[in-house]
Amino acid sequence: MTRTFRRLLTLLGVALLAAPSAASAQSYANTVWDQLKRGYESNQGQGFTSRNYIMGRMNGDASDTWSFALTAGMTYKFWGVCDADCSDLDIALLDENDNELESDVLTDDNPIVEYRPKKSGTYKVKVTMAACSTNPCFWGFAIFQK
Repeated sequence: MTRTFRRLLTLLGVALLAAPSAASAQSYANTVWDQLKRGYESNQGQGFTSRNYIMGRMNGDASDTWSFALTAGMTYKFWGVCDADCSDLDIALLDENDNELESDVLTDDNPIVEYRPKKSGTYKVKVTMAACSTNPCFWGFAIFQK
């Protein structure tokens, strides 16, 4: 074997060991999904129905935003969860001009924001991975309504 070929094999081996396996990624996603299902069961008992589920992964200190049409007079609950590597996930509800209406920025991994809009329109949900011990962290949020 040539020296270059051995180096290439070594680098490939290190890369494979460093990359999370598909099985472990699936395990983290299942953890998040199981928590979202528990959230559904809890909120269903309070008269809420499920509207949307969003799942993903992101590094610590990262955030992402989604837009949703909300109806005046309905009550919405935004329920966030994350995997065991995440110790702090935050959710903020913003209006169309990015003004914060409600948020849960407590140091916990289960943020819950409840909101009843006075007017129908497009609102934004911003999710922030405030603390993740091993990047990336898997997370999810559900929107419940009644």
